[in-house]
Parts: sequence; C-alpha cells; structure tokens
Amino acid sequence: MAMEEDFTGSVLPHIDKAIEITKTQLEARDSKDDLDDWLEPIIDHLETAREMASGNYSDAPEGSMPAFVYIFAGEKEDSRIKIGVSNNPQKRLQSAQTTSPEVLRIAGIAEYPDKWAALWVESRMQERGKDAGFHAHGEWFTSEFLPLAKELVNQRDYFLCSYYDWCEESGIDPTTGVVVR
Repeated sequence: MAMEEDFTGSVLPHIDKAIEITKTQLEARDSKDDLDDWLEPIIDHLETAREMASGNYSDAPEGSMPAFVYIFAGEKEDSRIKIGVSNNPQKRLQSAQTTSPEVLRIAGIAEYPDKWAALWVESRMQERGKDAGFHAHGEWFTSEFLPLAKELVNQRDYFLCSYYDWCEESGIDPTTGVVVR
C-alpha cells in the first residue's frame, strides 16, 4: 500500500500538470490541420506507452530481451515513414495500422541486444532524418528519407560500436542505461 501511495503522490501531480498544459495548448489551436499536426506526435508517444504497458516490453531483466529498430512505410511512393523501437515489431505494426489511413509494411528492421541500444540507434537515425530535412512530425518522416533510413538500419555493427563507445565515455552501463560513475 505504501508503494501505491508513493506512486500516486509522486506521479499524479505531474500528470495533472501535463493535462493542464495540454488543455491550454489545445485551446490555442487555430484550425483542424494545426490540431492534427499537433496531435499526431502525441498519439505516437501514447501508442509507444501503451505498447510498453501492454507487455511488448516485458518484465524480463534489463538487457536480456532484444529490441528492434524498425521502419514502417506505406505502400504509396509518397507515403510517410515511421522509425521506432519495439520488442515486437509485428504487434507494433498492427497498432500503428489502426491510426494510419493507408496500409503500412515493415520496410526495414534491425535487432539489437536490448532496448537501450535500440533506443540510442533510433535517436541517431531520427537525428539524421531531421538534419537532412526529412522530418514530418513525431517519429514520422517524408518518403525521401526511406533510402537513407534503410541504409542506416542496415549499419547495425557500426551503431553498436558507436553506442558502446558512447556508453563508455558517458559512464553508462549499456545493459541498463544507468549512470555508473
């Protein structure tokens, strides 16, 4: 019971503040298009949170479960692409499909030893897409990024070496994501 009270006491004020900020931002929107652009990244993050809460990120000990960096793309040439991380990309695809107006497919995928490495790689890939001017919103990018994204997702060994180097330099345990020094 004490754990429940700690959780409620520590988390609920943050949730209440987030709801208050969201309501204020929502009221400030000028048009439906503006609102849609604003909501899509929120929906992406909520889907990821739902995926994590539903067990796609299991209770297995940290670092013991592989994770995947995926690229989802629509069937049309000018479709947007989504770059994300999941322990179960097929289930994540089904979840993403429920909010997509077109049929999505897995256009690229790479397995990493744990979610920390996969999240680090996802972040680097998204940075590259943003730097190259391909960012649409949230985890979504324009179709012009697909060839480069596929090339990046296939550079698994390079990313793993970079990740472990970064962890060592930063004093982070690569299997837990915890600062150790």
